[in-house]
Amino acid sequence: MKKPLLLLSIILFLSCTESKNEKKIVYEETTEPTENAGIGSTLKSNPESKLIAGLPFKLDSAKTKIFPIGEIRLPNKKRGITKVSSYSGSNFNFFAIGSYSNREYYGYLDNLIFENIETGERHLLTNEKIKIKTFGQLHKEQRIPLKKLIFEIITKDSNRDNKLNDSDLTNLYISGINGENLTLISKLNEDLIDWTLLNENLLYFRTIEDSNKNGEIEESDTLHMYKTDLNNLKTVEILKSDLNKLN
Repeated sequence: MKKPLLLLSIILFLSCTESKNEKKIVYEETTEPTENAGIGSTLKSNPESKLIAGLPFKLDSAKTKIFPIGEIRLPNKKRGITKVSSYSGSNFNFFAIGSYSNREYYGYLDNLIFENIETGERHLLTNEKIKIKTFGQLHKEQRIPLKKLIFEIITKDSNRDNKLNDSDLTNLYISGINGENLTLISKLNEDLIDWTLLNENLLYFRTIEDSNKNGEIEESDTLHMYKTDLNNLKTVEILKSDLNKLN
């Protein structure tokens, strides 16, 4: 009888562990993620992480080239690397920190370095600890580029596990074409769902809020729809009263 009881105990323990890992927000007794909280301020440095730069690329109409910055992913830390070449085979995939496709960059980046093509001057996107899930240049109709970049960024360690990853909330940011004036346009305590650019000036996006404060993002939580005027980056919530009538 001891073995079934032991097995049941293990199953219950694993179930509880999995449930805890599903939480995207871990609240303190009196605080929660807010717009006033510092970006990445709760994270401790990881002495084992090593940041490298990926190959640069240039966006349409920009006068800068961009170097993506991310963590190197070695398959075995004890295995030495004696030779590095431009060979793109599977043995060197761990040097890839993301991919650029269809005018968007995908990957868990730690930062970006912008270099002016004419002057050689360089600057970081931010001095804070973040994870950039994806970013790209906004385009209006006929794929005409705008002088703005849009970012999906993991800003805060919302579940307080000392890591920035998909288990944390994702926020929406806008910057200038050269990475200047990085600005949060979604709410820090809401998780980004999706976004679309309707025309040259209007950006629409949806988020979900942990309205019951249980730390998990669920179907029963509150969804929000926002509209941002890209001329002044003013964001307002829309359709709230209309949806209340329908529900």
